[in-house]
Amino acid sequence: MPLVLTEPTKLRLVGLSENDLQTLKMSLVYTDQKVMYEANKLKHSRWFLEKYGAEAWKEAIAAKHAEAKKCLLFEDRQGYWVPSGLAQKVARLTNQSVEMGFQRPEYGSLGWENKPDKVPFPFQDEAFERLLEANHAGVEIGTGLGK
Repeated sequence: MPLVLTEPTKLRLVGLSENDLQTLKMSLVYTDQKVMYEANKLKHSRWFLEKYGAEAWKEAIAAKHAEAKKCLLFEDRQGYWVPSGLAQKVARLTNQSVEMGFQRPEYGSLGWENKPDKVPFPFQDEAFERLLEANHAGVEIGTGLGK
């Protein structure tokens, strides 16, 4: 059964064996360096040690170390999923193919591709032409000419 991208951000893992799920869990574990930095700060915190005692200090450091281990394999009511950016890695690890399970929006023109319908005021046309003339005449345009 193929892996299905159910939305732009989620790759659903449907029909994988328990062995494949264990392989993914081991492959998608990482250490959160931000939490490790906080644990290191706590390790050198004399204030915490003096206020709460050695036992609470050791427990807090151990909790930070446990919090630092994170996995990119998530589970919700519909089953297991990973972020869609990992689709190729998960497909390679599980020998599965990836299918699109949602409809991409159609491409259209961007807002700045359309010219505005408004006609500029005469003073705007005049200012624009003067700026072009000054620039083409070799005169440098300085600051203070408006926004």
